[in-house]
Amino acid sequence: MGLVANLQLALSDAGNIPFTVESDVLIIPRSDENGFEIRVAETSRGNLVVCGNWHDRVYSEKDTIGLVMSALAPVCRVRTVYRGRHIVRCYIEFLKDGKWEIAGARGVLLYPFWASQREEVKSNSWLAPSEFWPTES
Repeated sequence: MGLVANLQLALSDAGNIPFTVESDVLIIPRSDENGFEIRVAETSRGNLVVCGNWHDRVYSEKDTIGLVMSALAPVCRVRTVYRGRHIVRCYIEFLKDGKWEIAGARGVLLYPFWASQREEVKSNSWLAPSEFWPTES
């Protein structure tokens, strides 16, 4: 089985999480207006994972599925930095020990540095943190 088929199984096991498959790209819609869409495609140069405005290639199927499942819960967020209406940086962050840690970043070199800066933070709530990460007793 390929990545998309294994992701379909993982999503079915996780609960009632909607998804579609278009041209071998698995698409999970955002959980609500504060969430972000997730897209996953298996390519010859690794698995492409797109979470909102952030994207990266993941080379292991296990790591790809883990990232997607993490992105379904509020312990993962995508933080996008704008200058004016232009995206200049995008981060994927995970909550660890009560603090947000940057796990990946993307940015552009040329942007209107004089424009006002704003940030947008998005997080999905398809899974509750306790559903995916057992709490320590």
